[in-house]
Amino acid sequence: MAITCVRGVAERLEAIGVPVMRLRPTNAGVRSALQTAGLLGAHHRLEEAQLGVVIVDVPTLRDSTRRSTPRYWRDELRLALHRLLLQEAHRINATAHPVDDHTFMVTATRGSLVSATEGFRQPPFVERIKAELGIAIEVGIGMGRTTQDAETHARAALSRAQATRQSFAVDREGRSLVPAQRAPQRQQTPEPLRTKGRETLMRLSERIAEEDGPLVVDAENAGRMLGVTPRTARRLLRTLVEEGLAWPLPPNRTLQPGRPRQLYRLIIEKLDKDKAGK
Repeated sequence: MAITCVRGVAERLEAIGVPVMRLRPTNAGVRSALQTAGLLGAHHRLEEAQLGVVIVDVPTLRDSTRRSTPRYWRDELRLALHRLLLQEAHRINATAHPVDDHTFMVTATRGSLVSATEGFRQPPFVERIKAELGIAIEVGIGMGRTTQDAETHARAALSRAQATRQSFAVDREGRSLVPAQRAPQRQQTPEPLRTKGRETLMRLSERIAEEDGPLVVDAENAGRMLGVTPRTARRLLRTLVEEGLAWPLPPNRTLQPGRPRQLYRLIIEKLDKDKAGK
């Protein structure tokens, strides 16, 4: 039995006495193979260069209009979020800009979004924003031949993700790219839930829910809700900041003499995360 193989292998087989039949490709065969490889490479490059749009919606900013949250706090959070998205966009050679009070748009290519989403299996930017700003975002990704088409598909993907919590990305035909997969649960020691800061935050969140008040407090308001002096409340609020349970806001400067009020945004979303993990 003769074996058809390449030159290097053929020489070794002949050396040990195995019958070998050498075949040389024709010029037409070589030309056809090169054309096929070129077409496949061009298709891959075109696919990677497809236009992609990411719509980032911020429920915290959207829902804050229902509460008496200070306008400047929403502006501060929006600026911090925009700055973070610009950093992430620069990392994947994309652009980012605000669309309205609670929505941002990131324009990129399909290739850059593939790397940022682990092959469209994990929504982008979510973990970093949650870790650094303590808020949750909702994401929709869409592809398209034009920016308008990609944005339309991204908004459709966002609506689908909000309704089903499954798919967050669609291709330029409006079809789901890859169903979102749940991240594997990590085996790690759960963080203690009964820290001093968490107990303080739980008490404040209960009083805020009773009064339907804002999530932004100062030492005086926190002291009233906790039944302690403003000085003690100020120390407790600093503990919340140290544990990542509150976000200090710029001082509320006024024309009146004295120390300006230091406000804190309570991150009660982390309490909801603890309840979900039980």
